[in-house]
Amino acid sequence: MSLPGPPPGSASEPMVVVTFCNAVASPESLFAIVDLSTGDLREIPFGYEFSDHGATGLAWLPDGTLLLGLPGSCRLTRLSADLTLLGHYSDDALDDIHSIAVRGDSLFAVATSKDSVLEYRVGADAFEPVTTHKLTDAGSDTVHVNSVCIHQNRVLVSVFGDNWRDHPVGSPIGAVIDLEDRRVVTASLSHPHTLVSDGDNLYVLGSFSGTAEKVHPDGRRSLCAKYPGYLRGLSFFEGGALVGVSGRRKRSRGLGTVNVAGPEFDQRCGVIWYSREWEVDRFVDLSWFGREIFDVALVDPVLVAPSPMDSLAAAKHRCVQLESSWEAPPGGPVPPNVVN
Repeated sequence: MSLPGPPPGSASEPMVVVTFCNAVASPESLFAIVDLSTGDLREIPFGYEFSDHGATGLAWLPDGTLLLGLPGSCRLTRLSADLTLLGHYSDDALDDIHSIAVRGDSLFAVATSKDSVLEYRVGADAFEPVTTHKLTDAGSDTVHVNSVCIHQNRVLVSVFGDNWRDHPVGSPIGAVIDLEDRRVVTASLSHPHTLVSDGDNLYVLGSFSGTAEKVHPDGRRSLCAKYPGYLRGLSFFEGGALVGVSGRRKRSRGLGTVNVAGPEFDQRCGVIWYSREWEVDRFVDLSWFGREIFDVALVDPVLVAPSPMDSLAAAKHRCVQLESSWEAPPGGPVPPNVVN
């Protein structure tokens, strides 16, 4: 995602918050702040519930507060700019909430299981339901709408495609759609996620194909970068772009089938730091802590950066959790290099 929100980190020392989804051993491991210059990580508590099996979309509100989506408990969680918990908003309509986006005092939240985007009016302490934008009445999660963003004051969403489960896995039937007039902005995408508007430019991740692509006004796309992993989460800063990458699940959550990846597929989970020229500057490996990333967002650089001791505490906590995890990283948890 991109700002508005707190000012981005400097070009050389960015810090991000990261949401981890699906493949988690405990709800205590859903959200963290990462110093990309060191790789250190600090867990951020936010009042989880045991039904929270992952955290998803992130969005900065104009007042500088941060929203976090929790699909398991159908909640939006609001945090201050210093990542202190402010409160929760629960709505059963937020079933399997994915991406969230803000336009003025309007909030748009994807309810994937309902093939819908929910629109709310943002208040100081609450969210008032406005309307439900339903993309289809064909059933539950029949198009897999997952990402929403505001581009040139239009609300855009990405979908995997009509009856996506009936096609071979990764088929390029996904599209980006204008929510208000249902115009197809661009098509032939493979598992599109993370629509991001950056100035006049629109970007989308082809998660299954491992691509970061720029969408042109005529619907054509140009390839920015390609990486052998499942991409979700994109944020721009002065020094380039940050992209979240996940190892492929052992079993598809949507299809129930066993996933198979070739030897070229990078099974690590982490954040790719791209230069302005879309060359890989570095890979910050977070496999020791999480298995899947959903979103990344820049945070205010005045926040206290995670320390090696924060990483050690998170690694110890995570190792205990992974003993009962159904999706431990290949080879088991790998803590970061820290000094006792």
